[in-house]
Amino acid sequence: MSALQPNATLRGDIRRVALAGGLVALAVASLLLLKPRFYLLAEMPFMLQVHLALILFGMMLGGVLMIWRKGRTFHRVGGWIFVVVVAAGSIISAIPFLMGRSPLGWAHAGLIGPALWLPLGVIFAKRRDVARHRWMMGILYFGAMLIPGAIALLPGRVLWRVFIGG
Repeated sequence: MSALQPNATLRGDIRRVALAGGLVALAVASLLLLKPRFYLLAEMPFMLQVHLALILFGMMLGGVLMIWRKGRTFHRVGGWIFVVVVAAGSIISAIPFLMGRSPLGWAHAGLIGPALWLPLGVIFAKRRDVARHRWMMGILYFGAMLIPGAIALLPGRVLWRVFIGG
């Protein structure tokens, strides 16, 4: 059975790479078809540009980490990078509110998630409680990144104007 293991592992890795590559290709193709107006991003405040860059990178890295093989060096290092990126993106999005310059919107409800789920996810990973770590990071990814990301694409918001129009 051990003689078959390397081939099975290689096939699994190839499938993961193909899936990740397919998702990236789909994202790039959809961006090109939508004809985004990136000049609108250049007009945004600098802190919002940094927030957007961090969160988009975190979304891509988080997706790859969910697809890729777990427990290896790539997952551990990528996981720490993911934690830092999400924490930084969350803190940056809270700065205008904390300084009294803007109210919290619906998308900022995602600030609560990283404050709770990031530390718990790290604690569960350190304890090697894989099931709880997977659950916390899944909740973080979907609840604090994808749902606020979808809210950011609603009509009238900046990302709607960049990617859809209007």
